[in-house]
Amino acid sequence: MWRTLKLLTAAGALFVVLVAGAKWGATQLSDAALPEPQKFDPQKAFDDGIALEKLWQAAKSNKKAFPPGPAYVDKVDRAIGEIPLDWPMAKEAEALVLRLRVERPAIEKAYQAAEKHRAEQATLAREKNLLEKRRNAAKVMETTFLDGGSDVYVSAEGKEFRTLRIRYILMSRPLVYKIQKNDVMLNNWRDLGFREVILTDGYNSVWTMKL
Repeated sequence: MWRTLKLLTAAGALFVVLVAGAKWGATQLSDAALPEPQKFDPQKAFDDGIALEKLWQAAKSNKKAFPPGPAYVDKVDRAIGEIPLDWPMAKEAEALVLRLRVERPAIEKAYQAAEKHRAEQATLAREKNLLEKRRNAAKVMETTFLDGGSDVYVSAEGKEFRTLRIRYILMSRPLVYKIQKNDVMLNNWRDLGFREVILTDGYNSVWTMKL
């Protein structure tokens, strides 16, 4: 029994040592994982301000150059504002930030105009792409119907091909009803930019769906 107690005591001591070691290791790992605090570099703040000023000058002289954004201007302004007064180039930094603040309204105006132009160009490119997809979609749909043995004529009509016309001799109210309830197909047509669908049997029956 005495031997058993000694073994238990030794095991307990070993457990305490292991726990203590684990805690120490975790502390060391935790301390090692902490990032070193970054020291403020006045030279970098000043250089960033000079780079910003050059970027703005380039944007003023070249309309294709994108002007700096307000968020970046704010970041540079704050950094220059932290430059200590006893820094050797503190006066130059003060003059720089004053020049940038004078130009700030023009920078914001130019940035907003550039952003608007970029958005308009992106919209034009997207619409051009969708126009081609609408025109091709009608051809693909007609071919798919023919491959399935159905004599269906499909065409994209209008200046921007926003009207989808489907002509099928067996077009009927029940079939139109099923099409109207097919949300997946309708959403696909909407995503392509179609605004209306004309369903007809090619004779007297015509159904028009607004998307």
